[in-house]
Amino acid sequence: MTTQDDDAGVRAGLSRRSLLQGGAATLGLGAILPDGVSRRAHAAVDAASARDLLFDVSRDDAPIGRHEIRFDRAGGRLEVDIRIELEIGLLFVTAFRYSHRNRETWQDGRLAAITTRTDDDGTDHRLQGRQTADGLVIETGGGREVVPAALLPTSWWHPDTMGRSQLLNTQDGRIMSVRMTAGVEERIRGDGGTIAARRHVCRGDVDLELWRDRADRLARIRFTAPRDGSVIDYRRRPGG
Repeated sequence: MTTQDDDAGVRAGLSRRSLLQGGAATLGLGAILPDGVSRRAHAAVDAASARDLLFDVSRDDAPIGRHEIRFDRAGGRLEVDIRIELEIGLLFVTAFRYSHRNRETWQDGRLAAITTRTDDDGTDHRLQGRQTADGLVIETGGGREVVPAALLPTSWWHPDTMGRSQLLNTQDGRIMSVRMTAGVEERIRGDGGTIAARRHVCRGDVDLELWRDRADRLARIRFTAPRDGSVIDYRRRPGG
């Protein structure tokens, strides 16, 4: 029988911070980096966005939804559409629901604009961001803020995420402090079989593990929900 305590545990354990959205103006890196570095960054984005990324999401090995990252390129412009749909049921009752939409516009390898909307189990969050001469302007229900122009969002697909100490939370606009550590290459389940991928560990305002394949494309995400200890696992499926 489902109890109120059971429902509360699921809701607490799978808060918005644990669902990967948990992310003063400074000069953008694109304005000061050598052209060669900018070209390499652009090439990395091209490789990472070569194909759509589609993930099945599980909680303690039980399926709970999907995470899709789709890319549409036109010249130097890249549109990234991200959709997350998660639902957890207890004895035929929905105990938790999470829905996230994220549209990113990248121009010549740099984030030009971002718009997100999140339904975190009935709590609505919206974010809009755009590049300006002063930096990346972020507007949320909490107000307006200018953050560093080169800040990367917590959508995780971008290969340069691995080298950053700060990320933009795509749900609430917070700047998240993180420490990234690269591990060894492993064989993991993915794409309907097994693939070689390097494991990275993220610690700080968000704790998780993620794997990138030899083409530097996101292959897997795994983390432990802090309140109830359940393991949330994103595994790439065929078509991604």
